[in-house]
Amino acid sequence: MKQTRGWRGAVAAMQGFLVALAVLVHAFPVRADDPPSFAGKVGPYVLVRPEKPVPFQTLLGPDGKAVDTSAWKGKVLLVNFWATWCAPCIVEMPTLDRLQGDLGGDRFQVVTIALDRQGMEKVGPFWKEHGYKHLPIVLDPKWETARKLGVDSLPQTFMVDRRGKVVGYLVGPAEWDSDKAKALIRYYIDKKYE
Repeated sequence: MKQTRGWRGAVAAMQGFLVALAVLVHAFPVRADDPPSFAGKVGPYVLVRPEKPVPFQTLLGPDGKAVDTSAWKGKVLLVNFWATWCAPCIVEMPTLDRLQGDLGGDRFQVVTIALDRQGMEKVGPFWKEHGYKHLPIVLDPKWETARKLGVDSLPQTFMVDRRGKVVGYLVGPAEWDSDKAKALIRYYIDKKYE
């Protein structure tokens, strides 16, 4: 008798799961023009619909002066929020450095934004110790841009298309220099807009 109830309970749970999955698929249908799928170590790349303008607030460079974000206009951006105290961020950072070295240029830029409250006091020695070659140092010590984007865990990465719209995000670390990640990024680099 107990086995029957357990089996029925499992079937009911599976039915509930399938109904929930069907609702999600219906709510977020896959479209023919969707980017290729990509997942990090925690979860998948999630599309933002409707797309929204990127809310850059005051970001600082290593000299403590405001970063001129207009230099990023017209580029696809991979905006990564991280901190020196975040172990998964530290593991992920070399993949971002290699990605910028491979794809960075006139059409694409990796923007790593450090959220350490001590700014360059912490980030400077960390950068020097790890020897990143391709990434700019960008600081958001007051979490102004991070809050506007709803960053609630680290690392968290946002894709910004060349129109300046946030089109997707990924929570947790990822292999950003992998072929699948590059396919996702190239999709946005090559995307035609009406």
